[in-house]
Amino acid sequence: MTVALRIFLLHVFLILAMADARAQKPVVMAEMGNLPVLPVAPDTLAVILVEFDEVTHAWYDSAGVRIPFDRVYRWRDYYNMMASRGYYITERTGVRSPEGEPVFGSLVDYFEDMSNGKYFPLVQILNDSTPAGLPKWIPLGAPKTSYFGAQNWNKLYRHAKQHAAARGYDVRITPQRRLVIIYAGNRRGKGAKLFGVCDARALPEYFFSSERWTFTGGANDYDEARHARLSHIGPFCHELNHMLGEHHHDVHLWDMMGNGHKNSVEAGFGNCPAPIDPWFRAQLGWLTVHEMPCNREVELVYGDDGRNYYLWRDPQQAVTLLFEHRRYHRGYDRGLPGRRLGEAGGLLIWKINGGYSDLIEGIYRLLHSDESFPVNIGNPDMEMTVMELAEMVVELAGSQSPIICIEPTDDRIVDDPKVRRPDITRAREVLGWEPHISVADGLRETINYFRN
Repeated sequence: MTVALRIFLLHVFLILAMADARAQKPVVMAEMGNLPVLPVAPDTLAVILVEFDEVTHAWYDSAGVRIPFDRVYRWRDYYNMMASRGYYITERTGVRSPEGEPVFGSLVDYFEDMSNGKYFPLVQILNDSTPAGLPKWIPLGAPKTSYFGAQNWNKLYRHAKQHAAARGYDVRITPQRRLVIIYAGNRRGKGAKLFGVCDARALPEYFFSSERWTFTGGANDYDEARHARLSHIGPFCHELNHMLGEHHHDVHLWDMMGNGHKNSVEAGFGNCPAPIDPWFRAQLGWLTVHEMPCNREVELVYGDDGRNYYLWRDPQQAVTLLFEHRRYHRGYDRGLPGRRLGEAGGLLIWKINGGYSDLIEGIYRLLHSDESFPVNIGNPDMEMTVMELAEMVVELAGSQSPIICIEPTDDRIVDDPKVRRPDITRAREVLGWEPHISVADGLRETINYFRN
């Protein structure tokens, strides 16, 4: 079973009764099988602020015209957003963003909430501050456009790290300590220009995102603009979740790894991001999922705060569903679409399937690496003939279909490879990648997909 999630049914009105609470038991994640090996979660995030030739923290250049931003931010503003605990919460302390928008917690607060108090990394802002309380930004000595495109993202990391080290900042990378780069100005446009990015290595060394994050409505969606505002926590939480091992989900605003990092309350773009999906949090050990017996006698109580997450599996249909309670009046659920529809809450039903594969993960890491030589992406553990593969498909599908062999009538097999066991040494060394899904498990999921 893989970790990809799709929302099976976004919102349902279910008010049921629990027939037998004792019938439920905690799911032991180690027994689920085929779960990926997650990276080590960093204890410390070291943050560095960098700026460019034509885009600084205070102004940007457009067609030879130097245009100042409406506001310049203090060192404390970045600390509040990224590192504070229990302070950057409007309803608790009255604190708001520099633009006066409500805030619902710092990056640390968000992950402390998602982990039920089990994970709250130490965040350090490395840049010094001026007597006026402004951070001393690190100039990279290059235009922002020189870092546009996926092929240049690692270059931004290297340059930021080099310039920070030259100033005497501690930029060491360890399994417990990683870097966060905040670059000056706004995110820039479609076509993989410069967004929020997390390192694709097996042990990610960094992630970066923009100082400002405001949709401008321009041709590039996020052009530099005078009114661009200080980013909220949404994009930074999204990238840190990547660093913890999670991938994108096609579930729009209901999940952090869909577009939920953009969720807002009172127009604060990204100030109240969606929760992290419960299946990933269960893999991290942050919450407990309880098993429901596969029969029609067990029902759910909506409003049962003691056990909010239930797993239902039907082995005969190869279907696994995770039921999650959501309440739109509290926590990070407040930015979900359901609240905007005027609803008090409901159930999300997640279908756990094999939508994210080893192959996609390997290609994704290669795409975001600096490697320019061929890298084999495949499974070296089992070499088999086409006949053996066909026999396995028939067996797993429970099919009675005959296997018919036809001799080729042309020269198609002249240059056919004689060995079909890929050497993935470079994939392991360069990308930190190797497959986790066996041939049999992959075929089972493929067969179930076509059946359902």
